[in-house]
Amino acid sequence: PIAGNYTWTALNPTTKWQYNQRVDWNENSNSQWFGRYSWTSEALLSPGATGVDGSTTTTSADQWVVSNTRIVSPTKVNEARWGYSKLYNAIAQQLAGVTNFTDLLGIPIKLPTGSLWGIPQINLGNGLSGFGNSTNGPYVFNNKYHQFVDNFTWTMGKHAIRFGGEYRHNEFPSFGNEYTRGSFTYNGNYTADPTAIGTNKASPGYIGADFLLGTFNQASMAVSAANTDYTSNEWALYIDDTW
Repeated sequence: PIAGNYTWTALNPTTKWQYNQRVDWNENSNSQWFGRYSWTSEALLSPGATGVDGSTTTTSADQWVVSNTRIVSPTKVNEARWGYSKLYNAIAQQLAGVTNFTDLLGIPIKLPTGSLWGIPQINLGNGLSGFGNSTNGPYVFNNKYHQFVDNFTWTMGKHAIRFGGEYRHNEFPSFGNEYTRGSFTYNGNYTADPTAIGTNKASPGYIGADFLLGTFNQASMAVSAANTDYTSNEWALYIDDTW
């Protein structure tokens, strides 16, 4: 960030965590179990010009797996596996869930959840740097996947027959939009010389003065954030014979 002749390098902290756990269990000579849980999380802060208008990126993932291999008979073996995965990703504002600046500034639109909170984008000129959160976001994704797979092997003489199937349930909820906090542009029109308007002597006013007066010439804002909840189901069957 630069303010006049003062320059500094802001911190970009990143926090990462990871955990893995595996369990193997031999139930008996004919049945073996396997289980695993994995979790990872990462949080990134990208600072803004004012120190409070930065953006955050949060990503986390969970995965569960349980598998069983069972010998039904000397010629028959079954393998069953269940899995669950979740991927969460959020691109948000530094003050999301902390301070509702849109309400404090008296902007006549209600933000229904703290994930939308932040500082509106301010666009300036005349050598003045704009500030505020980006108009892009927030965007929150929380995808989930449920999966079950079963494979059965049956040896019959010279034939090795395999058959089974897979079922998968997918969930893709998402939340977010552009311009949820608003974008305000100042061009100096309101502090221009009113006697010169419409003449070739007309000159713009000072954008900084327009900003202090709160007289912007353009405002953009979304009516609401978009909320989607897509789901899908997939399944597949197969049979294979090798001899």
